Amino acid sequence: MSDAAANCTLELACTVGSVADALEALEEGADINYKGGAPLFNAIFNRNVEVIRLLIERDADLSSFIPTTKRVLIKDVDELIEVLLECAPPDPRAIDPGLMGEMDATIRKSGLGKPVLEGDWDGMCYYVEKLDRIGLPELSGIVSEFVKMLEPAKAWGDAALFEAVKGEKKKIKAMSERYIEFECPDSIEAIARAWLDAEENNRTLGGAGEAKGEEKAPESAEEGTKEDVSGSESVTAIAV
Repeated sequence: MSDAAANCTLELACTVGSVADALEALEEGADINYKGGAPLFNAIFNRNVEVIRLLIERDADLSSFIPTTKRVLIKDVDELIEVLLECAPPDPRAIDPGLMGEMDATIRKSGLGKPVLEGDWDGMCYYVEKLDRIGLPELSGIVSEFVKMLEPAKAWGDAALFEAVKGEKKKIKAMSERYIEFECPDSIEAIARAWLDAEENNRTLGGAGEAKGEEKAPESAEEGTKEDVSGSESVTAIAV
């Protein structure tokens, strides 16, 4: 029989992505397949790759996520993790040019409060981080100021949040005007797309650099051998 406290610890560790806590919970008797695979589900849902790797290495039951017939064809753990992550919902932190363009258009048309009143509080919170990542810290700062102003109300629930948006109409209008007046070098969608292209190029160049380094390694070793041989010959000549 598994330890109840260890099971709870394992679930939480898989949710937040703590490999150390997950390992400790397993060592303390947690059931790796607790609640029909809840630990692995939580790790996949939150895209915690290293925790997923740990659970695979500890022989977690994957049958609820991958058919056995497909599982036997996958030999590489990294490939297996990729297949498991396909079960996860879209990453809300990922840069999606289309979604960012839609958020920007909504704010410019109806103000910062509109997305929140439509139930997209989380989207606004992630928008702060995304704007900063694509190189627009000024806009990120304005949206962050808006979010922080409403956080105390959000702590009391959505009803309190909606009332706060209505109650702070003047402040939100001023923030929205600052957002709209900011001169972007291009549309948010285009800037986000350019950022993704740059990231892809960096990954490609990084991979090419690593490949060149691996190719040069044997040559360097060979050169080192030649130098050693030359050095030995010189020493031999002096000795003679």
